[in-house]
Amino acid sequence: MRRATVGLLIGSVLVSLLAGCGGADNPPGTISEDDLPSGVDVKDVGHDDQAGQVTCPHVNNAEDNYVMTPSENYDRDLRATVTYRLSGPHFQQLSNSAWRLSDPEDALDQVEAGLDRCLQSQPDLYRRFDVKGYPDAIGYTENEGSTDEISTRRILVPVDDRVVIVTSRRQGGKAFTVLPEDVLKKAIDASAEAKTSESGD
Repeated sequence: MRRATVGLLIGSVLVSLLAGCGGADNPPGTISEDDLPSGVDVKDVGHDDQAGQVTCPHVNNAEDNYVMTPSENYDRDLRATVTYRLSGPHFQQLSNSAWRLSDPEDALDQVEAGLDRCLQSQPDLYRRFDVKGYPDAIGYTENEGSTDEISTRRILVPVDDRVVIVTSRRQGGKAFTVLPEDVLKKAIDASAEAKTSESGD
């Protein structure tokens, strides 16, 4: 059953990437290709509304309901997330988004509660990790260490009036080409430009 789920997830990821190949511009508030570490080669650029989410419904739904859909810059047509598919093996990709919220800390409390349920129900799949320099951040992994399934490493950080999300994902392999920690500072800096209701298109 999990194999089928993974297959569907791979398909959805590829569809979102292909849909975004027509425009390489990163949405306001997200990192550009120039912000990636030197030597990293980008194969494709995709845009969607919620890239990088994991399969556990508890944390997935909490992110949907408390971070993304309540945000004033949530709009499917605006493609709020940028995803960089990297050259090389294992379909590695890095995604980034920023979400304006009235109470980002409360939103992440809800996400943390959802993540705790994932940790309890699927302790073999989900792990938390500390994000150095960002004590209020939530960092977690799905399938960390797996060499034959999709592995995800995800960070959510509350910053003033927004939540910044950076995610790395790979299919197989032993290591990420780019960790979310590698670009987190640049993502936080870029998030100041995230769209607001007053900023228009």
